[in-house]
Amino acid sequence: MFEGLVADLVTKVCGDYVEGLDKGNLNISIWSGKVKLERVVLKSSAFDELGLPVTVVKGTVDVIDFDIPWKSIQSSPVVITISGLTALLGPNTAEQDGAAVAQKIAAA
Repeated sequence: MFEGLVADLVTKVCGDYVEGLDKGNLNISIWSGKVKLERVVLKSSAFDELGLPVTVVKGTVDVIDFDIPWKSIQSSPVVITISGLTALLGPNTAEQDGAAVAQKIAAA
């Protein structure tokens, strides 16, 4: 039951950036605070929020590790480590308002 809640949370956090999230590529060790997501594909919109003049043509991530400090969740950070990021980028052809891009970069 708790594993399902964690899986839903990982999907919510990572769903805007990667495709192919399912229980087959998600390894959850609840009590140790370790969650591992393996072999996922970057969405073409993964970098859109940054306002960069590029878009993802094709991309993969080998491993995304989450280290969740359950005992001190309110005072310690959740650490996310990404390993094996491969991305082929191309020009972003969508027109963007310069002021909107500047705000996004400043907020990042």
